[in-house]
Amino acid sequence: MVVVLGPRLVHHDTRGRADFAFARLPAIRVGIRPCGRRASKTRPIKANPELLPPGSSVPKGQKAMVHCSDISTLLASVPPLLGFIPENSLVCMICEEQKVIMTLRIDLPDPTQSEIFAQKIAHIVLGQGENVTAIVAVFGGGALTSAGTPPHADLIDALHRLLGDDHLAHGAALWAEACAEGARWCCYCGECDVSGTLPDPSATELAAESAAAGVVTHARRSELARYVATASEHDVARRAALLGDMSSTWACSSREALALVRDAVHAMARGDLEADDAFIARMAMALDDERVRDASLSFAAEEHATAAEHLFFMLTRECPAPYRAEPAVLAAFYSYLRGEGALASMALDAAVEAAPGHGLTKLLRFAIDSATPSAVLRHLVHRAGVEAVAMLAEDSDE
Repeated sequence: MVVVLGPRLVHHDTRGRADFAFARLPAIRVGIRPCGRRASKTRPIKANPELLPPGSSVPKGQKAMVHCSDISTLLASVPPLLGFIPENSLVCMICEEQKVIMTLRIDLPDPTQSEIFAQKIAHIVLGQGENVTAIVAVFGGGALTSAGTPPHADLIDALHRLLGDDHLAHGAALWAEACAEGARWCCYCGECDVSGTLPDPSATELAAESAAAGVVTHARRSELARYVATASEHDVARRAALLGDMSSTWACSSREALALVRDAVHAMARGDLEADDAFIARMAMALDDERVRDASLSFAAEEHATAAEHLFFMLTRECPAPYRAEPAVLAAFYSYLRGEGALASMALDAAVEAAPGHGLTKLLRFAIDSATPSAVLRHLVHRAGVEAVAMLAEDSDE
């Protein structure tokens, strides 16, 4: 079996919600053989490089494909695919025509929930097309039984039953005691002696190529929270008061507000954006206009897409609720489009916390939970941006 691993999809919580990611670079081509045994005057804020979401473009001369030929290296290469090291997780790599089109991670469920989780995973796998295949890896979850059976065998059995040999070959379900150097791994089939230990995950070729491409791999998923962490209570309160005063005097048209956002994106791209309270308040008011927010989706199709994403993450951290919901949902869109599913999910959580019932957040959450391909969302985002820009043009003619 030869597959290409690249995209990220990461589970959000133990109720079965997942983050999805597609088409990341660099990818990894893996050749593995199933065992076959069974078929105010305040200090301006400057962009902090440590708080800029990692980019996904591959620099000139950088490999877009990494080749791997053994299971140990495959298992050790999972962290760059997810963006963090999985713990007590099931990782499912969904392949089509020798390429992974999606990578899924869920928290390992309670054994009593194995059938329910298997149905959800199988639904996602089969929803990607009739020709897809899966490689499943369980990390952690306990020790081998006295008979040598890996933990969560019931979950794997359920997946085999639901997916069949055509979609999950025996020998394509693996267990590792951890995603760490020296961790033992083995096959779930129970009829072979295929096993080994993991190399250092930070020393794989994919890890090196990903780092060279600017793709960050975190030690754990929770580290992603810093990208959406709210600013200090004092700063937020001060800006909330300023917004309270500004809301009654704001006179910018939608066209003018969009120009403010576009100028900020360009300043972020140049690296000279400085954001004081007045700037943050203006951005909050501008994006509070739904037409401006929707038009801001169109930046994803422009050369400054990364700068726009960085701007929206900064505003997510610096704006008070409920205003932070708008940049947060935009940040989620941009993250998901470039393959950062876990980060997109966290941005959506921030939007929900800031404005429960937020309409666009609900739509994006549904799209992500439905495993909507990023290419589809990119088309929808572009269309929404065109329509919004058309409305803004009409507004300017009034």
